Amino acid sequence: MPLPIGCRETIDYLRANAKSQTFEDLRKILEEFGFVMHPRAGGSHRAFSRPGSFVSPSLRQDRGQLLPAYVKSVIRALREICHD
Repeated sequence: MPLPIGCRETIDYLRANAKSQTFEDLRKILEEFGFVMHPRAGGSHRAFSRPGSFVSPSLRQDRGQLLPAYVKSVIRALREICHD
């Protein structure tokens, strides 16, 4: 999946394709915007954070497509940091 160029374009892309995102897709997007994945402390979820951001999305590390609720948490995190 080629990443959209800007923050707003990424949000629009995620809204339009919320049902087809995988953990790897969302991980790449979050890392592209400065989020860091925390070391695994057990369980099936991975937490992400970014300095200066109050939103820390947590994603289920799964092999298939993620539920749209996880995509919404990424959109919420991106909205907070968007300046374009």
